Amino acid sequence: FVENTPESHDPDLCAAPPNALNRDWCKLLAGNREEVNGLTVTGKWGGVSKSWVDTDLTIFNNRWYEDLPGESFKLSFRGALQISSPGEYDFFLVSDDGSYLYLDGALAIDNGGWHAKKEVGTTVTLSSGKHDLFITFEQGGGGKHFEFWYNGIDTNGENKKPTADILFTVLPSTMSCPVACGSWGEVASEPNYGHQFPLDEKDGSLARLFSMVDN
Repeated sequence: FVENTPESHDPDLCAAPPNALNRDWCKLLAGNREEVNGLTVTGKWGGVSKSWVDTDLTIFNNRWYEDLPGESFKLSFRGALQISSPGEYDFFLVSDDGSYLYLDGALAIDNGGWHAKKEVGTTVTLSSGKHDLFITFEQGGGGKHFEFWYNGIDTNGENKKPTADILFTVLPSTMSCPVACGSWGEVASEPNYGHQFPLDEKDGSLARLFSMVDN
């Protein structure tokens, strides 16, 4: 049996099944160095990933997050957007290099790849209430730029960035990820990679972790 839990955590295992939300950055196998969406893995570090609260989803060359590397990295933004008036809404990502937007677990904007500043948009119909947002931004080299904005009934048809009063944090379990994605304290399954997942009977009497492949 191979466990990957808070009590027995293996930082060399990227315990992540390929799915819409993590397939671009969780393909590293223990002991290997692979290409991850164009980025070459040159080292591995244990511990918890850096995280912070950000209500201004804008990045420019001269305005950057403290302690981030200058090149070759990815950021992810996770939260919920409050929609008051149902209807059609336009969403836009402007980025250098690539970016992706998932709404309620479904890919809405693909602005990926290594490129100069480029804008990509989409139109979706949303109900009133909170909608899950998951945005990724990837930086290879050269210029850095990222913007996220939307328009619709709630913005009176004007292009606006979501403000802090309509952005909310969400628990990872509320996102449309079929199983846990390998963060500290989570366990996930991918048989081809030798990862594992909890099996629970409905009455809660069974809770075991099985290694799916003999490593």
